Amino acid sequence: MRVLLNIVYWIGIFVAGVLALKYAIAPVSYVVLGIAAVGLAISIFKSVKSDDYLKGTLALNKSRNIPVYDFIRVFAVISVITIHVLSLDLVFAAGYENTLYYKTLDFIVWWCLNCNIIFVMLSGALLLPYRDETVLTFYGKRLSKIVIPLIVYYLWYSWAFGQITGAASLPNVFKKLATADFSDNATDHFWLVYVLIAVYILIAFLRPMLKNYPYKFLTGLVIATVLILTFFTYVPFNIEMDGIYLGWVLVAVVGFWCAKDETRKYDTVLIIIGILSSILMWVIYRFDSSYGLTLSNLSPYRLLVAMGVFAFFFKIKDKLKSLYLIRLISKYSYGIMLVHYWVVGYLEMKIGINSSTRWTGAYPLLSIIVALILSLIVAYLIDNFVCVIFTAAIDLLKKK
Repeated sequence: MRVLLNIVYWIGIFVAGVLALKYAIAPVSYVVLGIAAVGLAISIFKSVKSDDYLKGTLALNKSRNIPVYDFIRVFAVISVITIHVLSLDLVFAAGYENTLYYKTLDFIVWWCLNCNIIFVMLSGALLLPYRDETVLTFYGKRLSKIVIPLIVYYLWYSWAFGQITGAASLPNVFKKLATADFSDNATDHFWLVYVLIAVYILIAFLRPMLKNYPYKFLTGLVIATVLILTFFTYVPFNIEMDGIYLGWVLVAVVGFWCAKDETRKYDTVLIIIGILSSILMWVIYRFDSSYGLTLSNLSPYRLLVAMGVFAFFFKIKDKLKSLYLIRLISKYSYGIMLVHYWVVGYLEMKIGINSSTRWTGAYPLLSIIVALILSLIVAYLIDNFVCVIFTAAIDLLKKK
């Protein structure tokens, strides 16, 4: 009976996905349907082979990880969706530019950009703790979890935006993918994934270096990071000295420090600093015409705010429970982050749900919720009907 129910479930989800795809993008490519059908067969096979596979795809098994990371990850995902929902929406808010309501929503967009720092800090917190595995093993895991989905979702956007017209067009698409070319397919937000991959390259080597690194020196490095980012933000160099890559690697180290048990004694202080930094961001936004530079991704303000967010969730860690919806969104957070921009654009073009100037406050919230739900559904379908093909192939290669 269990096997039959699993088969019925996957076929039902597949059919529903095809119908939804036909409604969203018509006509549906037979090549895409063929690929999804292979993924369907693999998902069915895995479900029949393992009792826990289907439960795993639905996040029904309670996570063994500390729930605090799930909550931080969901917070970052909601933030990135908020950025693009409001950014796209405010373009159409003609006549509201000088109102406090418009400026508040616009500032929320700027504040939510802290999610970029949070994503990298999460990587540091979760990956920098020492594990007894080789560099190649580490890279292999990132290949299946990060690189493969990046390729799949990039191809999805390229197909949805008409850049894939046949086999002959694929070399050009892969060339754009390899060179981080985001033109003409609305994948500008993919830049963060390339940053993460670049950081991962060094994390594999930083792990053993930080294994027995004294906490007081690690704290000093965090303070130095804040000073370095402040320096690069406010001091214009006349010589070529790019601290961007160094900055992102140091941000990952800051995430590692924030997750340390010893750091819990600083949580209250970090929360207060994060609040003060947010207030300063608002002051700069209102009165400094060059706020776009001072509030760049690697500005000290954003790092301090992100540290405050980490500290807040760790402060209430003992009160957090492994909630199902949080686990589900956290599990598919990477896919949601990649596909949400297409979903937001779809909502605007097909449904027209975005309208921040209506129902003051309520409509933006509704738009964000709907975009989150639809992004979760699309990510679930792509991960389990397309990405699963490549992960299954990698698993076979490992066995050989």
